[in-house]
Amino acid sequence: LSPGCLSRPSRPSAATASREDMPPVALRDYQSAAVEEAAQRNLLVVLPTNAGKTIISAKMIENVLYAENERGSGKKIVFLAPGRALAVQQARV
Repeated sequence: LSPGCLSRPSRPSAATASREDMPPVALRDYQSAAVEEAAQRNLLVVLPTNAGKTIISAKMIENVLYAENERGSGKKIVFLAPGRALAVQQARV
């Protein structure tokens, strides 16, 4: 195997890309409501397995990074996952 055969295709990061460069993610109504509410205050999202909590957090991270990027602050966000399976899932988002 060549070293590059296992690498993922290149895609823009949310920290440096414009919104037009990133593929759109369709949120369900309750996910959109959670994102909007979390933008106003701290929010704990409690949903069943496979209900889209990771997508909610990814959208919040995207929104914050774009807002900070427009301000030129250069801030970064670290997303921690408690296990390998969730880390792999997050990498796909």
